[in-house]
Amino acid sequence: MKLKVVLGCLLVFLLLGTGTAQAFRWHLGYGQAMRETQRYGEEWCDEERECISSEVLTCERQTHSRVDCAPILYFPAQSACIQELHWGVSRGYVVLKGYGRISCFSLR
Repeated sequence: MKLKVVLGCLLVFLLLGTGTAQAFRWHLGYGQAMRETQRYGEEWCDEERECISSEVLTCERQTHSRVDCAPILYFPAQSACIQELHWGVSRGYVVLKGYGRISCFSLR
């Protein structure tokens, strides 16, 4: 009887440990999302002729596997554009799941 209880407990701990390891694999790190946003902003700035520079304006965690970030591009004549990006995890890789509208405005 004791052997069955011990084996049952061991089986439960193994199942819980496996579930935790699987869940951790789908966690999106805040730093990962910031780096991908910086790369996206730099590529976006390279495509825009008049872009002076880009940086990550904000990042906010939505869930364990989703972080929303916003790169900002600066232009001459004191103007800038922002776009919200929705980063997630797919099969262990950071991927762009969606994005919001581009908002441009004057910095004056």
